[in-house]
Amino acid sequence: MLLLAYLLPILALAAPDEASGIVTNVVDGDTFDLRIEKTDPRIIYEIERVRLADVDSPEMSTPGGPPAKVFSTETLLGKRVWLDIDDRSKDGRDMYERILAVVHLEDLNGTINTTHPFNRLLVDAGFAVVKDFTNNEFDPATWWAVETTAGASAESMGNQRPSINSLDTNKASPQPAGESIIFTAKASDSDGDAIYYEFWQNGPATGGVWRIVRTWGVSNIWMKTTSSSDIGNNQFRVWVMDGQPGHADGSDFDDEKVIDFKITAPATTTSTGSSTSGTSSGFGSSTTTTTTSAYDGPFVGSINSDVYHYPWCASAKRIKSSNLITFSTSAEARAHGYRPCSKCHPP
Repeated sequence: MLLLAYLLPILALAAPDEASGIVTNVVDGDTFDLRIEKTDPRIIYEIERVRLADVDSPEMSTPGGPPAKVFSTETLLGKRVWLDIDDRSKDGRDMYERILAVVHLEDLNGTINTTHPFNRLLVDAGFAVVKDFTNNEFDPATWWAVETTAGASAESMGNQRPSINSLDTNKASPQPAGESIIFTAKASDSDGDAIYYEFWQNGPATGGVWRIVRTWGVSNIWMKTTSSSDIGNNQFRVWVMDGQPGHADGSDFDDEKVIDFKITAPATTTSTGSSTSGTSSGFGSSTTTTTTSAYDGPFVGSINSDVYHYPWCASAKRIKSSNLITFSTSAEARAHGYRPCSKCHPP
């Protein structure tokens, strides 16, 4: 009761919806750009740069920087977030004129999640550390104190670990080298906590040992573009965690799923000069038409462009894994401001 009495005044000061908007760009693990929807007197620009308060992610020039950016990109880009702007800083800004805030995500039911701010999730996932600056209004301890006491684990407070229901591929094994395989993991969490996914591969390309192929992120989809180095028997696995105290901390997992997948040498083809499929445009020539009208996801794009593609599009295969973003449907891609590729013509 004493703890609750102490926390109530602190929580009463917090205003998680002083401003809100859609994330348009992620600079690094702890900084992003926000297109403002609900404004505040301290908001000056249509798009404001936001700095997460009291946490610090690795710099982009260090090994930990890019993975932290990937995690924040997959969690925030294109999503609506709410800001609790610092009331002690001048105009709610840091020395670089960035809005200083605790950032809240949308909950499963469409409301503001006030108990798990993104500042905390970034730390829970291992992509930031707490830096409690005393010159702002925030106390990071309250991000965890509202649900745990005296170091109690999440399970002792009744919180359950997430579990993986399935790990599926869009194409059945075996597949020839050069094909793009989409892995989709489905997991559930009885408490409604955010679920994070990490994908691994063990096969010829990794020297027969497990290696991370996509680090922790909220996206449950990963695309593997195979090559000749993958020919042989492979295993792929996914780890999940919810970041709750006492659960996995980013170097471990709450649940895992492993599947086998074989990659074969690509088949050789011989041109006969006659039409075998599709419609002929002239004597001795042929065209083959691939029907994609029934396909509506997933699609892929780059965080550095506004174009989305079929996963097998040549342009999609050139996207770096650190820049890859996935969309469940074409409607989702368009809702995030992406337009169809002019080469593969997705719906």
